[in-house]
Amino acid sequence: MKYLLTALVLLGGCAVSNGVVPMANGTYTVTAEANFGPNKTLEARKLALAEATKTCSAQGREVAVTRLDNSGDIGRAAGPLALRGETTLVFVCVSRPQ
Repeated sequence: MKYLLTALVLLGGCAVSNGVVPMANGTYTVTAEANFGPNKTLEARKLALAEATKTCSAQGREVAVTRLDNSGDIGRAAGPLALRGETTLVFVCVSRPQ
């Protein structure tokens, strides 16, 4: 029981993603999810945006979000008490303003 509780606590702060996936016309997508605790959609969104930023920064560009879908909330009526959060982010990399 002690090990199960420890594992749940460790997993509580984790968000994972499928990685950035290139699509057509310079568009990318990334889906992230987080489980076991409050505010999971926010954690998933932060991870997806971090991965998008990393991808665009590597090109010397910045992120322009074209779609952000937080429809993955499951558990106690979506929101801060959701038990699972999922975010799908669609974005393009644009030139930095001069």
